[in-house]
Amino acid sequence: MGIVHDGQGEHELGPMEHSNAHIYYAREDLPVPNSFSCGTEEGSVDRAHDVPEAIEGERSVKCVRFYWEVNYDIFLAKGSVVNTVNYVTALFNQSAVLYMNDGISITLNQVFVWDVASPYTGTTILEQLTYFQNTRNSFNGDLAHLLGLAGGGGRAASLAGLCNPDNDNSMCYSGISTSFSNVPTYSGSVFVVTHEVGHLLGSNHTHACAWNGNNTQIDGCGPTAGYTEGNTCATGPIPPSGGTMMSYCHLNPVGTNFLNGFGPQPLAVITNSVSAAPCLITCANVACGTVFGSSASNITTTSAVLNWMPASSAIAYDLQWKQVGAASWNTVSSIAGTSYPLSGLSPWTGYTFQVKTNCSGGASVYATAVGFTTAGNSLSDGLVACYPFNNTSNDVSGNGHNGTLDGPLPTADRYGVPNAAYAFDGVDDRIAITDLNTWAINNEISISFWVKALESKGNLIVWAWPDIASDRLLVSPHYFHTGSNDFAWTFGTYDGTGKCYYTGYPLYGEWEHYVVTSSTVSNTMKIYKNGSLFDIEQHAGSLTDLDRTLYIGGYFLANFQLHGSLDDLTFHRRELTAGEVTQLYVSGTPCAPRITVAAKVFLDGPYVQANQLMNDVLRTAGLIPGIEPYSGLAYPMVAGGSGTAISAGVTTSAGNNAITDWVVVELRAGRSLCGARYAHRIAATGRRCGGHGWCIACCVRRNVRPLLRRHPPPQPLGCDDRCTDRALRVTCCGRLHQSGHEHLWHCGPTAGGDAHDPMDGGCHPQRPGEVRRWIERPRSHPRRHRRCGAHGDPFRAIPRGGCEH
Repeated sequence: MGIVHDGQGEHELGPMEHSNAHIYYAREDLPVPNSFSCGTEEGSVDRAHDVPEAIEGERSVKCVRFYWEVNYDIFLAKGSVVNTVNYVTALFNQSAVLYMNDGISITLNQVFVWDVASPYTGTTILEQLTYFQNTRNSFNGDLAHLLGLAGGGGRAASLAGLCNPDNDNSMCYSGISTSFSNVPTYSGSVFVVTHEVGHLLGSNHTHACAWNGNNTQIDGCGPTAGYTEGNTCATGPIPPSGGTMMSYCHLNPVGTNFLNGFGPQPLAVITNSVSAAPCLITCANVACGTVFGSSASNITTTSAVLNWMPASSAIAYDLQWKQVGAASWNTVSSIAGTSYPLSGLSPWTGYTFQVKTNCSGGASVYATAVGFTTAGNSLSDGLVACYPFNNTSNDVSGNGHNGTLDGPLPTADRYGVPNAAYAFDGVDDRIAITDLNTWAINNEISISFWVKALESKGNLIVWAWPDIASDRLLVSPHYFHTGSNDFAWTFGTYDGTGKCYYTGYPLYGEWEHYVVTSSTVSNTMKIYKNGSLFDIEQHAGSLTDLDRTLYIGGYFLANFQLHGSLDDLTFHRRELTAGEVTQLYVSGTPCAPRITVAAKVFLDGPYVQANQLMNDVLRTAGLIPGIEPYSGLAYPMVAGGSGTAISAGVTTSAGNNAITDWVVVELRAGRSLCGARYAHRIAATGRRCGGHGWCIACCVRRNVRPLLRRHPPPQPLGCDDRCTDRALRVTCCGRLHQSGHEHLWHCGPTAGGDAHDPMDGGCHPQRPGEVRRWIERPRSHPRRHRRCGAHGDPFRAIPRGGCEH
């Protein structure tokens, strides 16, 4: 964030809400500010009479320490405790700039964030302040400030907040928004928190009849906008240069000018109030701020980066860490920054760490310890159950937690492979698992799955039944129960520490990958979507009663049944790291991972140079999807070595029924595929890159997967890149090379108006069958070509979807 004065006016650089992008804009282009109003009543204690104005540049020698409490609605808007703390800390810093410009030193002593439903449910600023006073009987600071989104304004309890024997009089509430502008640009959020604190520090509104030594107004902005208070007096003037921090001039065309600060008289009241407060300490003796916002990132099997938010007055930090359950801490002293790379850890092990602040005058206490778990050696570590749903509901992790199928039907998975996922009808389809009591997932759990939801409803992926609100296990993407499309993740108490709930996100009706985690070690619940962190809450639940049935797809209530397709469901009894989540998203489940084979392996596999014969080792080894393309031809296919189960009539080498094999090649966005045959490369267009080579049709669109023919096919029009997104079949064909049959498919240079070499010599045999007829349509002009070995029709166009022998 920054401010630029360039001679043409004032410009600001700041982050955009809900985005990683930043915006650079002119201050004068901002719209008229909001209509904030303050509910603080005019004080009975008048400190403005006969008070000398503060001397410009004079600073208070005492510091006011603040306790800030953040309501649950702000946490929901920001998505995590870390994001919330970052936001309100930045907001406090903006307010601190305004106070420091006028010589008042303030510091943020502690931030408390409600990451579960709070008692602050009022709809007015008075209700919110009252709830705050009734709930918070003590706090870590001189003044306490509650922030929330409700109310549309602010209210301070009194004009005598400092050192008041009744804590209720040292509290205020501010209704802020989810964004602000950098000082000195006006924004409602910065104004309201600064304004309400000004009341607690002793200042009335500038339109109160309490100023100038004669109980008159400093300005008339409040009455002009319809707000009067206290004793009746003449309406004051409207300041042409804008109002000050304790005015209502933001409701007038002149606006509130942050460059005007508090103004001489309100500042004198505040300065004297701070200087006279006996409970305040001097700035030099301000205690080290306590570290908050600690977290671990970049977690691997043996290392992690430990992070924390900067604390006030810090010159260095001390770190202590240990394995969970260890008797003593390991200490790292005098760390200059706010992160530390920790190495030498053990895989799949829980660790905890704590940080304290070192200042010139002493040190803080250690902050609350934070935990994390290192990654496993593999995704098989801690794997409880794995359901790839390849036409079965059995657990293939080796633990035997098999499911009982009741209704779901096999369907294509996210790659289009048939019978590799299950479709749920949204009415009563489900899979039941009855041995949940053997899973040992009471405190640590991660659940991964792919889902294609067709509508927003209950869409329960897993649900432990009978359902217990205080001991619930439930996962539901695209959950429509409160009027919006949400994500519900519950592990333990529904309305407390066991709930992670993301409100409002779009339904696209496409395959999506999710991972949910809950860990008492890290004290977090998380939701990942498509490999990225979607939501995090700084608490964790636990499951007590495992003597229940785990239902996949819902149970009992039609509104909560899954309507869509589900695939690759896994359960781990540990918290997966961010890196492991990415691995699941990219590579698939540990029990049925996708097999990536280089194009050269595909090309070399069927053809043996030594004996010039084809072999079928890839398919018989089960490495090729066993059902394509035969399902499209209505031929049943048996994977794993038995080949096709078809009649003898389709085993010939001629005609449309000639058997050919297909393989899947997956391409990432912007990538090209080069296949090697006799060390010759093939470009992304399918044309050779020098010499004779195999022809491979490739697409560079997103996540397309050409199906490439790999046995000697009938000969069509040469290399034809027929590309469509997703379910894409590309026939890779060519013609015989004049030197013989060792080059099965070949795309040669243009010659004689053709896109292929002219055909010289006779027809050469190919295995496993012979080419009976070869037909080619020239690009530039029609002509007949030699036909060998069998009678055939004259030249005619080849259908787009077919090749002939």
